[in-house]
Amino acid sequence: MFGRLKIVVPILLVLQLASAMADEKDLVDKKTNELTPRGLILQLIALAQVIEMQCNIKGQIKAAVAKADRAGIAINLNDKEDFADELFFASQILAQVKKTGADKWCKEKGEPTVQFLSKP
Repeated sequence: MFGRLKIVVPILLVLQLASAMADEKDLVDKKTNELTPRGLILQLIALAQVIEMQCNIKGQIKAAVAKADRAGIAINLNDKEDFADELFFASQILAQVKKTGADKWCKEKGEPTVQFLSKP
C-alpha cells in the first residue's frame, strides 16, 4: 500500500504544480472574472504599443516592460503566447482609438499613461 502512495503522491504534486503554472498564464481570473496581474501587465504593454504607434511617442513599450519587471511579472514579447496575448489587447485598444479618433485618444488615454510609465 505504501508503495502506491510513493507513486501517487508525487504525481498529484506534479499535477497541482502544472495546474498552478497554467493559472499564471491566465489573463482573467476564473473566480472573479477580472484581469489577473499578468493580464493587467499585458494590457499595459499593449497600451504602450498603441501609444507608440498612434501618438508617436517612442520608448513606451520598453517602459511598460520595465514596469512589469519591477512588479515581478516576467513578460517576454519574443514568446509566442505572451506576444499573442499582448496583440489581443492591442487590437481591442486600437478599436477604441478608431472610435474616438487618434488625437483625442492620445490626449485622454495616451498622455496619462505616458506619465504613469515615466515614473519609477
